[in-house]
Amino acid sequence: MQLQFKRTEKNNFPLQGILIKGNDIQKWIFEMDAMQISVEKIYPLKNTSDDTFFGCLIVFNNSNNGIDKQYLRANQLFQCIEGTLFLPEHTTIFPLLNQSELEELCTSNQYLFYPNFETKSSLIELSDYVTLKDLLRIGMPKTDFQNSFKPRKPAKSVSIPKEIRAFQVKPISAEDYLKHLEESIFKEKDEKDDDFLNDKPLSFWEKEKLNLLKKAFGDRKDIKKDKDGNPILDDKNVLHTLGKLKGFFSKETDQEFINNLYQDYEELERRNQSKIDKLMELFETNPEEALKYAIPTDTEGTSRGTTAGEIELNKRWNDFGLFGTSNNRGGGTAPLADNTFQRLRDKYRQTATDLIEKGDYKKAAFIYLKLLKERYTAASLLERGKFYQDAALIYLQINNKNKAAECYEKGNMIKEAIEIYKELNKDEKVGDLYNSIDRKKEANFYFEKVIEQHKNSRRYIAAALLYRNKMQKPMKGQELLLEGWEKNIDAFNCLNNYFVNLRNDTENEEIIEEKLSEIYDNATSRNAERTFLEVLKLEYGKEQSKKLTLSIREMAYKIISKNLKTDTSMAEHLKPFNPNDKMMTKEAGRFRVKR
Repeated sequence: MQLQFKRTEKNNFPLQGILIKGNDIQKWIFEMDAMQISVEKIYPLKNTSDDTFFGCLIVFNNSNNGIDKQYLRANQLFQCIEGTLFLPEHTTIFPLLNQSELEELCTSNQYLFYPNFETKSSLIELSDYVTLKDLLRIGMPKTDFQNSFKPRKPAKSVSIPKEIRAFQVKPISAEDYLKHLEESIFKEKDEKDDDFLNDKPLSFWEKEKLNLLKKAFGDRKDIKKDKDGNPILDDKNVLHTLGKLKGFFSKETDQEFINNLYQDYEELERRNQSKIDKLMELFETNPEEALKYAIPTDTEGTSRGTTAGEIELNKRWNDFGLFGTSNNRGGGTAPLADNTFQRLRDKYRQTATDLIEKGDYKKAAFIYLKLLKERYTAASLLERGKFYQDAALIYLQINNKNKAAECYEKGNMIKEAIEIYKELNKDEKVGDLYNSIDRKKEANFYFEKVIEQHKNSRRYIAAALLYRNKMQKPMKGQELLLEGWEKNIDAFNCLNNYFVNLRNDTENEEIIEEKLSEIYDNATSRNAERTFLEVLKLEYGKEQSKKLTLSIREMAYKIISKNLKTDTSMAEHLKPFNPNDKMMTKEAGRFRVKR
C-alpha cells in the first residue's frame, strides 16, 4: 500500500503534538514553560547523519479540543491519527486508514511524518520518550532550573463586572463645589467693564443741554419714532434753533443730526438718573448685569452711608455663587424713599419669574437666596432645576434635613442621604438606600430594627411585608403572620395575608389543605373558630379544585355545628358556603328566628 500526504484547508484529526526545533535542551524547557501546556511525553528527535538532536516532539493533553495559539510562538503543531501517526497541521493521508490498518503498517509503534529535515526518510519512529522531570535532571543545572521555574506572581488585574447592580454620584468637596458655583454662573469680568454707577455728575452746560433736549423730545418713555425707528421732534422752534447750530458746526442731514441729538439726550438722561432708578432701568434692559449691583432687601450685605436713609450702590456680586458673600467696594449713594425696598422686591420677584420661565433656576435661586432672603424658596427652585447638591446644602442651612436627604437621594448621592436618614432615625429608608447600592448586610440590619419596632407596636402585617418584599425572606414573614394569628394580634388580617401569600408561593393544593387543617386544629384548641370561619369564607370563594372547595366547606360546617346550639346566628354563616341554595338560606333564617 502506498500512502500519500496532502495539504488540507482544515485539520481532520486532533492536535496533540508540538515540534520544538533546535538541539538546546534548556531552550526546549523554556518553550514548554512559555506555551503553558500540560506535557505528557517528550520525544527527542535525532539527525541520522551525526546523531545530534534537531528538536523534540511534545505530546500534550488536548482534552479541551484546542490550544491557545497566542502562546505557540515559533513552534509547529501536529495532528495525531488514532494515537499512532503524527502529521503536521493542515495535512492528511490518502487513503484513510483505520486503527487496525495503522497498527499493522506501523508495527504497533508511533511515527512522526516530517519531510523537511536531513534524513533518509520522512517518517521517524518514536521509540523512547522522557518526562519533563527526566529532561530537567539531564539537561539543566539546578540553579538554572530554580531560576527558570521559580513562582511568578501575576500582576493585579481589573475585574470587569458582568452586570452593574448599583452606582452612586460622589459629590465634590464643599470648597471645590463653591468654587465651581462661583465660576459657572457669571462669565469672567471684562477688564474694560466699568461700573455703570461711576458716572461723573453733569456739568452746568450739560444740564442746560439736557433741559433743552428734554423740551425738544419730551419724556424719554414717550418719545415718538417713525417707521424706521428714528426719533421725531415735535417742537419746531427748538428744531429751528438746533438747525442753526447744525449749519455752523455740522454737515449732517437733518435726521442724522436729530439721531445724534437723541443719543446725547439718552446718555445725559441716564447719567442724571438717581442710582435706584438706574438700577431699576438696568433690570429692564439687562437683568443679569443688574443683579451684580442688586441690594439685599435687609441690612445684611449692604453698607450704610453717613446720611440717614441712604445706601451705597456698587457692584456687590462678582458671580451668582449661592454660598459666597457680597463684594462691597466704593460707589455712589442713593437716597431711599419709603417704598424703595418694596419696589426693589417687586422688581426682584419679576426678574426671578422671568428667569424661571427661561429655565434658569440657578439665577432665580440666587435672587431668592441673596436678595429676598427666602432660602426655602431658593432651595425649592434648585431642586426643581435638578441642582440637587445646591438644594441640599441650602436645606441643611435652614435645618430641613428631610428635604436635604431627599435631594441627595434624587441626585444619587446615596452615602450623604444615608447619613442624614440615620440622624433622623428613618431606619427603613436607610435600609432601602443600602439595598439600592447592593449592600444587603447593612440593609437587613436596619430592616430588622424596623421589624422589631413594628412588632412592639403590634403591626405584624407591616413587619411581615418587610421580610417578604425587602429582605427576600418570605418564610420569615409567614412565621410572623402566624405569630400574629396565634397571639390574637390583628388575627383575621394576619391569617388572611398568610393564605394570600401561600397561594402566591405554591400551586400545590395539598399544601394549602394541610395548612388549613393545621390552623383549624389550632383555632379549635384556643376558641378562635369564629375568626378562622371568616377566613374560610374568603378561601372558599377562590378558584381551586372541587376537592379543596369541599374540604374548606367541611371545616366550616364543623365550626358552625359546634357553636349552633349556643348561638343560633351561626346558621347565617351557612349562606356563603351555599350561595346558590335558596332553600338553605330560608331554613337558616327560620332556624335563627325559632330558636
